[in-house]
Amino acid sequence: MLQWIEWLNNSWFAVISPILIFAAFWVGGLWVRRVAYDTFRRWARQAKWKGSWLVVETTHSPFLQWSLLLGFYIAIHVSVLPPDSKTIVTKLIISLFIFSLVWMVMNLSEKMLKLYLPQVRQYIASIKAPQPPTPLLLNVIRVILIALGLLVLLNIWNAPEGSGVLILAAVVIIIAFALIDSL
Repeated sequence: MLQWIEWLNNSWFAVISPILIFAAFWVGGLWVRRVAYDTFRRWARQAKWKGSWLVVETTHSPFLQWSLLLGFYIAIHVSVLPPDSKTIVTKLIISLFIFSLVWMVMNLSEKMLKLYLPQVRQYIASIKAPQPPTPLLLNVIRVILIALGLLVLLNIWNAPEGSGVLILAAVVIIIAFALIDSL
């Protein structure tokens, strides 16, 4: 215990600097989010695109999460952790980022689909094609995004090549069963 206290006393900067970096990214992320989203909201009011509000509101919370993950990433790389630990923590942080990104894109695509579905259905009716059910469209989009996210995660964690093929096969089977059920 005495060795830890001596080490902490001798290298206090090595302990404080990652904490300060993380705090700076937290405060900076809050400030940048406030400034950026005030600008984005003004842009959304002036834009003629109906989906601009959906984009602004859907990305609001993940923006702060991503700045916190960036702060944590930089703080870990500034710290005195061994290189193996830094590598593992970096992979965890990138995995959390990919999970957050996929979740945000799934939410955004669901909101966009609900916003534009009447227009899409009108177009489909004009060409006399069968109307796909809304849950089927949402599930197909979700499955595709989850599969892409899993492929990226497998690449980050250096998983064997065959596991990506298994995920793609599972996606094709899920989509096939969903199509069979809807038909």
